[in-house]
Amino acid sequence: MSHSTTSKRKTLKSKSTRNNNSSKGPATDVPPHKNIPSHLKYPNYRKVDEATVLAMAEGTHSKSDLGKTKPSLMLKDLRATRDPAEDGELVRPAPPEILEFLNIEDYSAQKQCTVPLEYPLFQPYPADLVFRNFEPFGTYHQRLYFRNNDSFARRVRILSPDSPFFTVRPVFDDPSLAVPKNGKVAAGMEVCYIVTFRPREKRDYNYSLICVTEREKFAVPVRAIGTRACLDFPDNVEMGMAPVKHTATKTFLVRNVGEKATKFALSASQPFDVEPRNGFVAQGASIQVTVMFTPDVARSYEGEMTLEYENGQVAVVGLTGDAQNINVHLGSQIVEIDPAYISLSSQKNCESL
Repeated sequence: MSHSTTSKRKTLKSKSTRNNNSSKGPATDVPPHKNIPSHLKYPNYRKVDEATVLAMAEGTHSKSDLGKTKPSLMLKDLRATRDPAEDGELVRPAPPEILEFLNIEDYSAQKQCTVPLEYPLFQPYPADLVFRNFEPFGTYHQRLYFRNNDSFARRVRILSPDSPFFTVRPVFDDPSLAVPKNGKVAAGMEVCYIVTFRPREKRDYNYSLICVTEREKFAVPVRAIGTRACLDFPDNVEMGMAPVKHTATKTFLVRNVGEKATKFALSASQPFDVEPRNGFVAQGASIQVTVMFTPDVARSYEGEMTLEYENGQVAVVGLTGDAQNINVHLGSQIVEIDPAYISLSSQKNCESL
């Protein structure tokens, strides 16, 4: 009787232990708090040079031109395993896209702000939230931080995502995180949210989380990198010197170093051209690309070659070339042609220098 009672107690104890462990299971899936130095976690935003600002004011540049992706950055993004700041690398992000300005007087008695209008009151980290190495029907979590860059206490919240793949909830599991009072976050303090991703297939996912402060609405991009193709184009192609109205060519091999085959399309700005205009490259295969340069006048040229993948990704390759007028003249001032019979012809070669 006592032996039966003891075995029952052991069975109940083991069941209780399993239940306790299972209740703690989901919490272990959440990544730990990131103790990263603030100068790496929240660096100054990327600055735009005066020439680009002037070009944007004149309408020859758009805001989208600032985010043009070079092939090397696309390759680095494909091979990355975590955020560069975690490895001590300083990366200055582009400012988040501000979607709408709000009337701050409707939400706060403090109308003054020390943060410029082109930047949101709260700075996100990471500026671009990326999920990697995922499998279909799994559950994955990432931390998303926001620091109040203003000199006054401010409010921030994330609108509930209208996507079946992403959910968001706040978390207060570290003493360094702010616990908002009356919904406000003190100046210089940060709050944290857990972004949960539940994919249904291994492909690329793109979504924008809408964040709301007392002054604006801004977007934080969220991406999930599935199987992706990547062509190892150079960032820049230098065509060198070419005679005016003469075509100079440069041919090189491009390899698909990604994880799947892809179709692609190429285009180039004048006076550059490229062949082939479109094609297909299997995983690990290579293709020959030829860039042509046909200048009209003697000067330096700069242009772009645009690479577009079948999934909509776009990379930009810089093109440069110089054109010169070539001094061409005959090696002899007089050319004597040998006599010829009627209805026949004669010819003589002469050198050009």
